[in-house]
Amino acid sequence: MTSLGATDAMTATQRAEAFIATARRARRRQTLIAAAALLACILVSAWVGEVRLEAFLTGYPRFTTYIYSILPTLHLATLGSDIAEWFWGIGTGKWLGATLDTLLIALLASLIASCGAFLVGFLAARNTTPQPWLGTLVRRGLEFARTVPDLVFALMFVVAFGSGPLAGVLAIAVHNIGALGKLFFEAIETIAPGPVEGVAASGASWIQRMRFAVLPQILPAFSSLALLRFEVAVRSSVVVGFAGGGGIGQDLYVAIRRYYESDISALLLIFLVTVSLIDIGSAALRRRLIGTELRA
Repeated sequence: MTSLGATDAMTATQRAEAFIATARRARRRQTLIAAAALLACILVSAWVGEVRLEAFLTGYPRFTTYIYSILPTLHLATLGSDIAEWFWGIGTGKWLGATLDTLLIALLASLIASCGAFLVGFLAARNTTPQPWLGTLVRRGLEFARTVPDLVFALMFVVAFGSGPLAGVLAIAVHNIGALGKLFFEAIETIAPGPVEGVAASGASWIQRMRFAVLPQILPAFSSLALLRFEVAVRSSVVVGFAGGGGIGQDLYVAIRRYYESDISALLLIFLVTVSLIDIGSAALRRRLIGTELRA
């Protein structure tokens, strides 16, 4: 009897080991198939994109030479005057004004996008939209807004309103409404339904349900996402400047077109420092918001 029980235990163990071995082989086979598919996609993408290793190896020295050419010549004996000449635009206030314009463009565009996305987010979310057809329509509109690059929007608004900050603000705002709207309505779709059902049971209207049951759950996430998109908007404001959207990007475009090589590196460094400071500040704010959410 004991021998029979031991045999049954060994048989069960063997079956379990065989099952595990089969599962491992299946998992290994799936991994190899996925890796082969990924490699095939990379090769096809490289072929369609005309990516050639010899062209990269040929062009890379020219790239490094260009990076070296835009750096100024600094001498230890005249270091102060050399740096002052390199960043001449700061002394005249020209570049600081352009940097401030860039920040204000990004800030205003982010505020417009946050307000717009905040309003449409409740209409797009499947658990809060008043009508299913309305939610579908709003989601399609958000898809269009975030699919079209902000640079394309900038070109369109420059044609309509002329070059300047207005075109940059509108371009970044429209694109960010699409991006933020998606993030917002996805955050709304993850809320707990209990508070909403409780408020609805008391006879509250749709607006009251959104105000007292939905908004308290997602407000910290909204604030954090809006700050994150502001960081993106600062970078985008430089890109739309190439299309005439104003700010430091427009000065950078002029420097590139006119081969003001030392101005290019100076403007890039100014923008790098600006973005770094904004990233540090917004990251600290997001951590505070997340901490507030956890304590609540």
